[in-house]
Amino acid sequence: MKIIKSLGLLYAVPLALLVVGVVGGLVLGEGLFLAAFAVGAAATLAAVFALVVARMNGRAPADWKRVAAATVVLVVAGLLPLRTELFGGPDLLTAEGLETGVEELRSVATTYDAIYIERDFIRGQRGDRAVIYRDGDLSPTPDDTAGPDPDYAFALDEIDFGAIPRLIDLARQRFPDATDVLRVEVTRPRGGDPVEITVHVGRSGAERRGQLVADASGNPR
Repeated sequence: MKIIKSLGLLYAVPLALLVVGVVGGLVLGEGLFLAAFAVGAAATLAAVFALVVARMNGRAPADWKRVAAATVVLVVAGLLPLRTELFGGPDLLTAEGLETGVEELRSVATTYDAIYIERDFIRGQRGDRAVIYRDGDLSPTPDDTAGPDPDYAFALDEIDFGAIPRLIDLARQRFPDATDVLRVEVTRPRGGDPVEITVHVGRSGAERRGQLVADASGNPR
């Protein structure tokens, strides 16, 4: 308890829960953060009550400089899971980001001849036109009269996009020297051939690139 008091955590924790809950729950609508807001609000009231009682009993007031510093640290740590939503779009290589990006492409068209996915954007190619989703925006919406190239076209429903995060993990295991995931491609190599999902990774050392290829259901070669 002495350590908690000396670091200002007795008041910093409730305040941090309150702030994180407001940002994550009320602003972004995340359920877990709404729970943090509820706990933080109740704990803050309890902390204020404890402070009033302490003052009435003549006890030393809290060190508010330490409380402020501890609150800032806890708020930053609590908001780390929301860093992409707060400072940019979602990571499109995660399951949630992929679901969002693919649904945006689907709102324009259900068939494409290539899809390219990186952390900050997803591009659906239809002939010489593209649909690009980045930072919550979809642009440009193509003139759909030409449509995709029939030799390479595939339907979004043919692809198990939910398998891509697992394939990314497998690519990192297959290439232990992988430094980053460069992009994921969904393509049909030639007319009539099966659709492929390809995970491209950057590597350290002499081999600067690596790739893992899987079928449309996410079964790796």
